[in-house]
Amino acid sequence: MQDYIAFKKIWQDETEDLFELQMIASSRLICACSSAYAGQATIDELMSGLDRFINGKTNEFLWESGSRGGAAGLGPLFQSLRFFHKNKLGHILIEVYMELSDGGNPSEHNCCFYVETELGLLEAFYKKLHLLKESDIDIKIILNE
Repeated sequence: MQDYIAFKKIWQDETEDLFELQMIASSRLICACSSAYAGQATIDELMSGLDRFINGKTNEFLWESGSRGGAAGLGPLFQSLRFFHKNKLGHILIEVYMELSDGGNPSEHNCCFYVETELGLLEAFYKKLHLLKESDIDIKIILNE
């Protein structure tokens, strides 16, 4: 399997400020999928943090959507991405954490793994993130495409 992260907008409310964001992440060892509610501000936080990370203003960036274990299986799941440099050659590791909707308690049924990328591929992904805010449902953007 190829390392990648994909975001897909699968639902949005009438005000277009709240939407359901599906995240699919894959590494050599695992592929996992979960959905969480997000809004314009959630995507703005991801874009702002990635901008700082890509431009060297910070060495690490953590993005979180929701609260860990907060849904207790009844609502949106928690997702997080932690970006940091693997080495000085432009290789990036992303620690993916997502709670899973498999019938268990999300705080106990989750996964955490690394996705590898490069600075240039991360920047291309960053430049597409605004589409999640501006486009209708079914828009999909992919890291490492």
